[in-house]
Amino acid sequence: MDSSTKPFSVLFVCLGNICRSPAAEGVFTDLVKKRGLDSKFKIDSAGTINYHEGNEADPRMRAAAKRRGIAITSISRPIRASDFKDFDLILAMDEQNKSDILGALERWIHREPLPADAAEKVFELISLILVLLSTAFLNSVILKVLLTFRSA
Repeated sequence: MDSSTKPFSVLFVCLGNICRSPAAEGVFTDLVKKRGLDSKFKIDSAGTINYHEGNEADPRMRAAAKRRGIAITSISRPIRASDFKDFDLILAMDEQNKSDILGALERWIHREPLPADAAEKVFELISLILVLLSTAFLNSVILKVLLTFRSA
């Protein structure tokens, strides 16, 4: 498969991979499927620790998602060095998760070859959400101001 047909790959990461990252994976997967883009994305989730490895997502999280028509089917797993090769974007749920991911990368990079841009693949999700929401809000305000200006 060449790069023009390779799906864009996204990995959501939280501490234990039983609440936030499986929820993010489930919501994003649902949005992708509803737009018919399944073949364009590879979506997964992981944790910064292996404490819950092999477990389903928290039952409360699965129930909350199910009430919204979203299935959370992921099985907890820890992040691994190969994720830096296999994923285009690694989204940490918070700043501590991002720090833990980058710390693991620092340990792994000395043991095996990893992409030179590995650290650049890691982003804190909340920062991205704030930028997107702020941009959407600003666009909404600008539109409202423009519509008010035109009708005056």
